[in-house]
Amino acid sequence: MAAENARKVRKELAKDSTPAVRLARLNLQGVSAMNRNDIDTARKCFEQAYQLDPGDAFTLNNMGFLAELDGDRETADFYYDKAREANRRNATVTAATRADAEGKRVSQVAQTNDQATQAEIELEQQHRREQGGPIELRRRQPNPDSQAPDIAAPPLVK
Repeated sequence: MAAENARKVRKELAKDSTPAVRLARLNLQGVSAMNRNDIDTARKCFEQAYQLDPGDAFTLNNMGFLAELDGDRETADFYYDKAREANRRNATVTAATRADAEGKRVSQVAQTNDQATQAEIELEQQHRREQGGPIELRRRQPNPDSQAPDIAAPPLVK
């Protein structure tokens, strides 16, 4: 009986395999994985969603969230800026890693995330200025585990 139910579920899921449905499913699965602290699964889902539609506001916001987790605030800021101007930016967030984001427009959530990221960047810059000493320039290295395409510009929700 379980095998038959699984077959029926797979058949139903296959019917809803339009790109928009797959995109929504990947973002929802990623948010659900984040809520279970399964970062690896969330990363895979969000990166697949980005490959499917790199202009989707939900996906861009989620990619910014991943960049923040990686400690890359500049890239996070880049994604949040893009999310505020992207397709579906006025859609309502139905599932998120933070309860206060649910029910808001994606552009509002991205704006809040962007402001928080900017504040962290400015705080870090101020801290470095106070330390003094010589300026240290470092070359950025791409994350070899990341499947997201390189972004020429400087560098979670469903």
